[in-house]
Amino acid sequence: MNLIEHIFLDSFFSLFEAKTEIIKIENNAVLGTVSWENEEDTQDFKWSKPFDDDTLIALTDLCVYLLKNELLVGDRIRIMEELLFERLKNVGWPINKVKKAIDALMSLEIKMLDEGKETDSFFIHF
Repeated sequence: MNLIEHIFLDSFFSLFEAKTEIIKIENNAVLGTVSWENEEDTQDFKWSKPFDDDTLIALTDLCVYLLKNELLVGDRIRIMEELLFERLKNVGWPINKVKKAIDALMSLEIKMLDEGKETDSFFIHF
């Protein structure tokens, strides 16, 4: 796993107020655990990495933007997609980066693992 992938996972799980621990990489998938401050519960996850580095950088930037601007309620973005698109353009993001980041985030699904089996998913939606 490269540093870009690790930074992305940290930024994505920060949207859920969670910390990431990478356990291992196998068959082009990252296996890890997330935990929450002041909670004993943890959640194992599996992420199959379908994105190139440019997309991961755009995704990371989008996660940081959403968190910094308090645009999330749980796993839902509080504003409409069109408004997010306009806001990102207005802060200087190139249109292709905006589209790439939003499209990738909407297609992103990180599987939860319970007792080694894929159960639910971490994802963000409008």
